[in-house]
Amino acid sequence: MKMNRSFVASIIVLLRGVHEIGTTGENCFTPIEKLETLNTTRSNDEVGAEPGFLFKANLIRLVGSLVDGDKENQDQVRELGALPIILNCTKVDGRNPFIPQCSIVTLKFLLDDNIKNQDYIKTLQKQQ
Repeated sequence: MKMNRSFVASIIVLLRGVHEIGTTGENCFTPIEKLETLNTTRSNDEVGAEPGFLFKANLIRLVGSLVDGDKENQDQVRELGALPIILNCTKVDGRNPFIPQCSIVTLKFLLDDNIKNQDYIKTLQKQQ
């Protein structure tokens, strides 16, 4: 599976789409960054029943599995512009428990022995 570059590209396109949809208003992919809103607006069970629950975190875990020890896949993720998306997912999200941890592990795999990815991360600026 690691050798199939079109599969990696498809996963990145899907991740980008989910990320963009989540930033365009309130929907099942919009991050819940303030966990206290879960208790006031909806229950944990309601969020857990949504179709987007854990979806983004699982996509990032899949990317991590595909890039671990595979320089070509690591490079492809950078070339497709997914590094900033994965970095953005290091924030808390009530719809994706453990997404910060999944993102950090995936970033570790993306940066392992990959100077180009490391240099790319160094050039990024924090956005408000």
